Amino acid sequence: SLGQGWRGPLCTRGICASRRSERPFLVVGRIEFSDLGGKALDSQCKIVLVGAGQAAAQTAISLRQFGFEGSITIVGEEDAYPYQRPPLSKAYMKGALEKDRLFIRPADWYSANNVDLKFSTKVVSIDRAAKVIELKDDDALSYDHLILTTGSRARQIPVEGADLRNIFDLRTLKDVEL
Repeated sequence: SLGQGWRGPLCTRGICASRRSERPFLVVGRIEFSDLGGKALDSQCKIVLVGAGQAAAQTAISLRQFGFEGSITIVGEEDAYPYQRPPLSKAYMKGALEKDRLFIRPADWYSANNVDLKFSTKVVSIDRAAKVIELKDDDALSYDHLILTTGSRARQIPVEGADLRNIFDLRTLKDVEL
């Protein structure tokens, strides 16, 4: 388990000196969990990841690789399993890469590893005090630890003609498949 004092190549626990804080932290990959209150993550712990891209998938993969057995839920607005975005505008758009090669893990990996995915689901609010996120469909999810993996948005180019008819932003799989 990811208990007190555990150390590994992608996971460490300690006091974050660079943040000038004496608060405990846990790093899995490049994701930092802070405010753990000095407690190890246990099998009763619920982790919710908001954003269903590569960072969310890698966080779930790392947690499972390093023995975390608690609940993991990934919430995302798209209707696809987590996938790599850089190949969208390169190999995939040109037809040089099959769609299934975009995905971080095959669909059956998530069910085999008890990772719940909520597709086409938007988070409308976060109540940090109650540790609950409210979803657009009036549903809510409670959590012990919340990780925001929302990524970024394409920036609109501030040039004349950027609003013309055949100018598109390319961010999602759906954008390429239009």
